[in-house]
Amino acid sequence: KVDIPVHGYNSPIVWGDRVFLTGADEEGQEVFCFDANTGEPLWTQTVEASVELPEVTEDTGHASPTMTTDGLRVFAIFASGELAAFDFDGNADWQKNLGRPENHYGMGSSLITDGELLFVQYDHDEDQSVMALDSATGNRVWQMPRNHISWSSPSLIEVEGALQLILCDEEFVTGYNPGTGEQLWQIACLGGEVAPSPAFNGGNILFVGNEYAQASAIKLTGGAAEILWQYDD
Repeated sequence: KVDIPVHGYNSPIVWGDRVFLTGADEEGQEVFCFDANTGEPLWTQTVEASVELPEVTEDTGHASPTMTTDGLRVFAIFASGELAAFDFDGNADWQKNLGRPENHYGMGSSLITDGELLFVQYDHDEDQSVMALDSATGNRVWQMPRNHISWSSPSLIEVEGALQLILCDEEFVTGYNPGTGEQLWQIACLGGEVAPSPAFNGGNILFVGNEYAQASAIKLTGGAAEILWQYDD
């Protein structure tokens, strides 16, 4: 058990014998690496903010999104919109600001990667979008606008041998081709301020839900989707 110098509401990620997580407050933004076997701190890196920090709630803080890794680098994003990549020894690979997100809770969506592309669900009050960046360089590969905001995180699932990127928002569940950003399907079945991420059964059924909204099972067949059942209690 070891102390974390700066708190954050994200979850740790583990690769091999290393644990990575982030912390941030009004004083700064940091990425931490610990030895998974001993808890020994291996390195800490500061991610300088290039914009004025946004207003956030105590429930969300400045470091809510969970990191991700492609096995070579780790990626972190903060409430300021600052996105950074480090190698496993803590050396900075690249950093960019995606634009300061403005929403009433703060940045909540975690990062995810397929090993080559880094996917960012960038939801805020105006011009919300989902984008894919080259994980090695940070260069944008594609970006698609989104209709609504949410605080859930994207999921990558495999359906009939092909990956789909799944996102929820205040009304829709949407599936994208992760390589191109092409929208594969979209279903209106949610409502309210969506925080839960979609769950997948490993076959062809996706589950979504939210407080004060129906829970839905969505059957996926190729590039199409349909409601299998819904439950409201």
